[in-house]
Amino acid sequence: MAKNALKLCLKLFIFFGVMFLVGKTIPYDGIVKALLTKYLTYNGADTVATLMTGEKDPDAWYSVCEDVLILTHILITIPFYSVIILIYECYLNRFTVFESVAHYFMSTFRRCVKIIALLIIFIVQLRVIPYQLFVEHIPGKLQFLLMLVLNVAVIIALYWFLLCVVSKLHPAKKEI
Repeated sequence: MAKNALKLCLKLFIFFGVMFLVGKTIPYDGIVKALLTKYLTYNGADTVATLMTGEKDPDAWYSVCEDVLILTHILITIPFYSVIILIYECYLNRFTVFESVAHYFMSTFRRCVKIIALLIIFIVQLRVIPYQLFVEHIPGKLQFLLMLVLNVAVIIALYWFLLCVVSKLHPAKKEI
């Protein structure tokens, strides 16, 4: 159990390190903001922000722009993270070039699907869980922290449940 927790912590540390390096070296925000300015109107941004949070946002375009920038940053980070994990796996398991390329594309695709699934679960939870029942008598700054901790705990539980169901339906070899 401790070995799995250590592996998870190491993976998260590597992922956040790669996210930091990607954020410092790849200038993608100008392109994303230009595309959003061209294709996203204020009404469209208001609709997206309302779908995500369930309430009107006074500055919907800015909120949606920041959300898209964060998602873009994560989706740019995943292939670089997959390369680091693949190099480690090739070093341990002595994969051939063809096996490693096939494994790289499958692991990158799988990680992107996981991120999108977690994002959808997060947004659905924001809409479904009645946070007012839990945080009505707690001071303002602690309300946000409690909502975040509750949301993350429920996401982890749902993700673990979905992982158990999928692994029972489609048993596969374990990955690092």
